[in-house]
Amino acid sequence: MTSAVIAQWILERTGLNPESLGPRNIERAVAAAMEQAGLADPADYLERLQSSASELQALIDALVVAETWFFRDREPFVFLKHHVQSAWPASHPNRRLRVLSAPCSTGEEPYSIAMTLLEAGLTPEQFHIDAVDISRRAIETGRRAIYHERAFRGHDPGCIDRYFHRIPDGYALDERVVRLVNFQTDNLVHPVFLAAQDPYHIVFCRNLVIYLTEPARVLFLEALNRWIVPHGLLITGHSELTFFQQAKYTPVHHARSFACTRSGPAENKSTRHRIAKVATYPAAPRPPACLAPLSLATSAVPVPKVEPDRNTPPNDLNAIRDLANQGALIQARARCEQFLKDHPPSAEAYCLLGLIHQASDRLDDAEAGYLKALYLDPRCVEALVHLSLCYERRGNAARAALIRARARRIEMAVTQSA
Repeated sequence: MTSAVIAQWILERTGLNPESLGPRNIERAVAAAMEQAGLADPADYLERLQSSASELQALIDALVVAETWFFRDREPFVFLKHHVQSAWPASHPNRRLRVLSAPCSTGEEPYSIAMTLLEAGLTPEQFHIDAVDISRRAIETGRRAIYHERAFRGHDPGCIDRYFHRIPDGYALDERVVRLVNFQTDNLVHPVFLAAQDPYHIVFCRNLVIYLTEPARVLFLEALNRWIVPHGLLITGHSELTFFQQAKYTPVHHARSFACTRSGPAENKSTRHRIAKVATYPAAPRPPACLAPLSLATSAVPVPKVEPDRNTPPNDLNAIRDLANQGALIQARARCEQFLKDHPPSAEAYCLLGLIHQASDRLDDAEAGYLKALYLDPRCVEALVHLSLCYERRGNAARAALIRARARRIEMAVTQSA
């Protein structure tokens, strides 16, 4: 085994194209990570990657380069301000504007959006901004909201005076702006990315598509059609506008805004057909690791039998499952939470925790457990099925149907490959 095998494994889980990142950059990142881990054999390092979420995240952080600045390209923000002032209040007088920045890198873009909306006359109560990136290190920088001179290239200094103050480490963003952005670490080509969120009216998604593999682009486009409302606004990179035009997005006539609108609620038929033929992405290195359902949580959707995760001590989880089936949900929850503290992150354990929460009618906690399970094993049908049941109990039949459809596609792919 060579470091190239490791690079391919991590790239399959992120959807990033090796050629776009640069093979030499990947090789250096893998070599540095192995040296820091004190490992000389790539096989040993791959085994650690597969069992350690923190090791995996560290390698992702090393591969993703954060290169951005406030009000980058400027015209997208000029157009955003014009759009909000001219179109939003009249057509949506009582609605809260929902905006997504993904990938958000180190926070300059979502904070630029927040400042633009304030400058456009909206109050903090009139909009909501989510910011997502696959790099945990980038997200931590965004939450810290302290920036250096390089982050203000070509920016109006008057805005710096209004929203920043000088500190020994650089420029600290005003807390009233920091509070307007909700940061989270996630993978945009994850099968259930933002599945629990309502769609957005405006999505900033710049310079992502150019880094994705073709299968990841297909899945990304399918997901984008869920994230953004019909006729919602998408702001992308200048080199990506053609891709979205081919996907039936309509360009906006504002020079250098690189904006387009989603044409309507129906997906393109050929796109749906292509999605059905592509395995769910990111790919798992082995069949999904899921558990038998709790007898307390019944499901109308059949769950396929799968082999247990070899990395998870089965006896401990079986004992916890038995406790839950006996009705001792409080004890089972405490045992499962302790198990997760004492062992490497496990999709099976998080899914079990979700089932325990669901049996206790703690739907928010159950959803969080299933989403964590799916982060670790995107092909875990059990987690998808019970996540769909959570949405059904909340009355969100449409979202439940989407999640069930994803589960069926995975089950079909596993059956065909068997």
